[in-house]
Amino acid sequence: MYGIERGSTPTESGKGFALYIQLRDDVVNGRYPPGTRLSESSLGREYGVSRTPIREAIARLEHDGLLLRQGAYASVRTRSAEEVIDIYRIRVILEKAIAHDAALRRRETDLIQLHRAFDAEADVDRSDAEAVAAANREFHSALALAAHNEPLLELQYRLTLQISIISGTTLSQAGRWEQARSEHAGIIAAVEAQDPDSAGAAAEMHMTSARAIRLRMLGNG
Repeated sequence: MYGIERGSTPTESGKGFALYIQLRDDVVNGRYPPGTRLSESSLGREYGVSRTPIREAIARLEHDGLLLRQGAYASVRTRSAEEVIDIYRIRVILEKAIAHDAALRRRETDLIQLHRAFDAEADVDRSDAEAVAAANREFHSALALAAHNEPLLELQYRLTLQISIISGTTLSQAGRWEQARSEHAGIIAAVEAQDPDSAGAAAEMHMTSARAIRLRMLGNG
């Protein structure tokens, strides 16, 4: 799994939703890289389901920004450099709002989850890029849940999915994981102190740093 499950996906059941979760995870985890074409018939054979749940799952993933319907096929979205920059620009604004609201609305149980996510980061194998990225997503998921703002939570969920399939992770750059953890600590401190302005500023700085690294990665690509 990839660290954004807890509280950030709708609680539904049925074959269509189950396939959505499975196919979403397979896309995010790289089983189907960007540009991969997926047909209803091939997905039916792979997952052992009929066309109805396949169409439902594809529609959900298209709404999430992971797939693009192209006639009888759907393909895993590829993003231009301009689109990636736009996603990060929106994420800067979004995380600032999330941290601001978390400082205002957080409960003691939210602080427990934030500290738990932060402490778990220390145990991650830094050489495992996927594990590092998942731990980072878990922290940001806990922060979004602490904001108790459903629209922000839904937006973060979709943007996190879209970022997760962009090639490479900013956290793999030299020194970035240590820097990110220090920034996470600052966000937690401001949320714990119920200081919305400082929390928002800390989150904005954190995501601005990530955006700057992504820009350098795009320039070197």
